[in-house]
Amino acid sequence: MFEKLLALIFPSRPSIAAIEAMRPAHFGACATRTLDELPGGLHSLFHYKDPLVRQALWALKYEGSRRVASLFAALLYESMVEIISEASLYDNFTEPLLVPIPLSQQRYLERGWNQSELLCKEIMKLSPQWHCDKTILKKVRHTLPQTKLSRKERLGNLKGCFEIDTDKTAFIRNRNIILIDDVTTTGSTLAEARRTLLKAGARHVLAFAVAH
Repeated sequence: MFEKLLALIFPSRPSIAAIEAMRPAHFGACATRTLDELPGGLHSLFHYKDPLVRQALWALKYEGSRRVASLFAALLYESMVEIISEASLYDNFTEPLLVPIPLSQQRYLERGWNQSELLCKEIMKLSPQWHCDKTILKKVRHTLPQTKLSRKERLGNLKGCFEIDTDKTAFIRNRNIILIDDVTTTGSTLAEARRTLLKAGARHVLAFAVAH
């Protein structure tokens, strides 16, 4: 009811409203697909330069649109099931644990939500047998936006920014983990998070982003 009231007082722009009304198949047909596999087991669905994709991601990241989160979650889940099915045959990738890329405390307080957590929450509705834990991985250092840095600066910007909750170390040991993020540019953020999890004892880590 609260969300409906806010929608009446602050209606979405027509373009965002149109995106929120799209079915996943329609959005997938209109957006520029990549289905790229980046180094280190990273996967993405769409090109970030596509105006439709950028607008939808903006609504997710800066407006916290649950409808857009649900839309992207359905498309991510479709791709994830296909890739995980293959990984389960060759790498015994079973009973995966979903882990959203965390925000720094400063960024979370500024925004009020974590878009990766919104995606995970919607994915869980599609696959109740999977588990999600948003507390395992912590971002302990506030970093500059990756888009404003060179490739060399991006690597240094992220080094050591993630840590594992010490109470969860035993929990993730030998676990198969799926990292979820909204956007990746060079894959540096997901790669650093993946490295942190593997160093802590995770068995295998796949990473998915909506776009890059």
